[in-house]
Amino acid sequence: MVVAEKSRAYGRALCEGIASFAQEQEDWTLQLIDDIARKDFHGFRGCSGVIARIIDDEAVAALQALKVPVVDILALGRYAGIAAVGNDQLLVGAWAADHFLERRFTRFAFCGYGGVAFSDARGEGFAKRVQEKGFECLRFKASGERMRELAKRGISQEHLALDPDRVQLGNWLKRLPKPVALFCCHDARAYQVLTLCKRLGIHVPAQAAVMGVDDDRILCGFASPMLSSIDPDAFGIGRAAAKTLSDMMAHPNGKRDACVLLPPKELIPRASTQIYPVEPPWLSDALIYIGKNFAKGINAEDVFQHTGRSHTSVGKAFRDVLKTTVHKEILRVRVETAARLLRTTGLAAAVIADMAGFSSPQQFSCTFRKACRLTPDAYRKRKQAGVPLKLQKS
Repeated sequence: MVVAEKSRAYGRALCEGIASFAQEQEDWTLQLIDDIARKDFHGFRGCSGVIARIIDDEAVAALQALKVPVVDILALGRYAGIAAVGNDQLLVGAWAADHFLERRFTRFAFCGYGGVAFSDARGEGFAKRVQEKGFECLRFKASGERMRELAKRGISQEHLALDPDRVQLGNWLKRLPKPVALFCCHDARAYQVLTLCKRLGIHVPAQAAVMGVDDDRILCGFASPMLSSIDPDAFGIGRAAAKTLSDMMAHPNGKRDACVLLPPKELIPRASTQIYPVEPPWLSDALIYIGKNFAKGINAEDVFQHTGRSHTSVGKAFRDVLKTTVHKEILRVRVETAARLLRTTGLAAAVIADMAGFSSPQQFSCTFRKACRLTPDAYRKRKQAGVPLKLQKS
């Protein structure tokens, strides 16, 4: 039995992952209940196991009463005898911070639902990473039972209407120092923030660069401007949850409260974060140009021509403001892109070299090895093994 909403893109992807695993089994039959607020499961006592997005303690008690293995794929809390599969939420927050840090932001803020586990963890991961770099993270402080109810609505439905906290949130947005990198706990919250920014005359991304989580393609695409987001790999979480349940059913006397945390899949930048808060403005434009065209084989000369300025003035601005050169910045973006593809895909190195704008697999291998002291293949194997790695500064 699967208890998950199918009205949201995230919930549908979870169900697809579960179904993908089930199709590989000989004796699995799935039944979907899309009311995750349901409390009555008496009619399902004959089921062999449950995968559920557990939204509150009442649902916990009802599911525990079934006396079958249960896997929670919402993980708002940890419950006795119930396994959990979900994202490494601290890592989700760290990914968002890294994106903004790479874009050279120095002001950071987080907007979520205070007191809700997944939101708090994402905010903590975001704040910790920026604090490691010597910066402060401001947080929207509203919390309490009302916020938890709002968070539940955002989970069970794609709740986009401005919440009753809009006045408090609007005042907080107005007070934030600008330009600010603003990370939201999920896409629905980010959509609300974008709506408020438009009403308040806060320009996105020039004054507030906004990012969400879930990569709901419809929601991100219809946001104005289009919303940058992190794909949490709901499909992978669904498959991992089904595998966990399979193991629990095969070993009924084994451990029943395992916790499996998966990394996010990918960060998808869109217009809502397409800004570099540097001066002069033409320098920010040059960085955006590199970000849009690095895969097309551009070189420093192309950047000089795009700016319409002399080699000397452009080179001086890159050295004085960014502490790098045009050539090194292009290589940095290519290497970072290649590293992400190595982490998140099974594509061959030659394909990744082409996608990242390298002239040949040989140039890719040489440049990448210089940047992170590992060959692309070794980097991929180390990351798959969970070994933390950082690229070296050029």
